[in-house]
Amino acid sequence: MASAMIGVRWILLSPVALGGTMNAYRAVAVSSLMLFGLAGCGSSDTSEPKPPASVPVATGSEQSAQARRQLAPVWSPKLEAASQTGVADCMAPSTTECAKAITSIMAVVGELDDAITASGRRYPQTTAQIVKMQAAQKTYVDGGCEGDPTADDDNSPCSAVVAITIGKSTLQMTLGTDDLS
Repeated sequence: MASAMIGVRWILLSPVALGGTMNAYRAVAVSSLMLFGLAGCGSSDTSEPKPPASVPVATGSEQSAQARRQLAPVWSPKLEAASQTGVADCMAPSTTECAKAITSIMAVVGELDDAITASGRRYPQTTAQIVKMQAAQKTYVDGGCEGDPTADDDNSPCSAVVAITIGKSTLQMTLGTDDLS
């Protein structure tokens, strides 16, 4: 099977198939070297790999300190629980259910913002998403969207509420990304 795959690769990468140019010959040579180089890297040793000597291994206290610094494991579930029905509730921004969903989500977002400040770490993407969500909340409140039948029009500024309901999921992703950086 492996020899058949090599044959197929050789045909696909042959100079004739690549147009017969000098660059095609180079591409074949480089591909062949990479193929044979990778083939020699295999090992039948099934023991657990050992980290190279130059890579520091984190101690238990360092690992727990790193876990404490990561906010996503704590805050993602809180954001998820804040309003399971926010998107559906805010299909009509004028409803009381939408106002409750926004209040619930933004309460957790405010607490997350405080936790970011307390962590002392930079969370640039998360902070930018929080700012967008806070601006949408301000638009919703300042526009008097709750109880206003014109708020349900797609062209109404109240439709910015989607930055909160959908933004909650975006916030979870940016939080995880910022944790890793």
